Amino acid sequence: MKNKGIMDKVITIVKWVAIIIIALAAVQITANLGTKYISSSPKTTKLGFENVGQLVTQTAYLTVVKDNKKNIDFFNLFKIPFTETRKIFSYDIEVDAGVDFSKITYDVEKEQKNVKIKLPHAKIYKAKINTDSFRSYLDSDSIFTKINMSEHNESLKKMEEQAVKDAEANSMLNLADENAKKIIKGLVNSSDEYKEYNVLFEYLEEK
Repeated sequence: MKNKGIMDKVITIVKWVAIIIIALAAVQITANLGTKYISSSPKTTKLGFENVGQLVTQTAYLTVVKDNKKNIDFFNLFKIPFTETRKIFSYDIEVDAGVDFSKITYDVEKEQKNVKIKLPHAKIYKAKINTDSFRSYLDSDSIFTKINMSEHNESLKKMEEQAVKDAEANSMLNLADENAKKIIKGLVNSSDEYKEYNVLFEYLEEK
């Protein structure tokens, strides 16, 4: 009986030792997992815009009206009456302009507390017709002439080109440049390291 009591105590001690070892191992595994997770965290970029790429900084919304006519000419001398097909319609067109941030370079002057930014001027990226905005003002067909799909598609291209010209005429690229500088300045000054720095801009020469 005495030996049995001793054995019970030994078994109990062994159980507790095993539990303690397992607990320590679990703590060590958890610590290792935590260390691995922290070490794999991504690094923050220095100024915040290095990996932006092309960024739209200004969008213009324009309505372009197109007047398509097609007649039969008599040896280019005059138009034959009642042969005219005419369609007047409009579309809203969205024009996007922005800056290619991948071309931006910068230099940090810590003593002067300046960040010098070199960037390209804004460019028109695209003009896109909103097909849901179609409006027809005149749709007159002649049995002698038809405006085919090729001619219609060519009209749409010309409408997009006109939208781009109108947007540029209304200082769209200047606004896109100014907005890009505001975005860059905000990104630089949002950093604790550079929040007190002056942000100076210089445009890259066009090639």
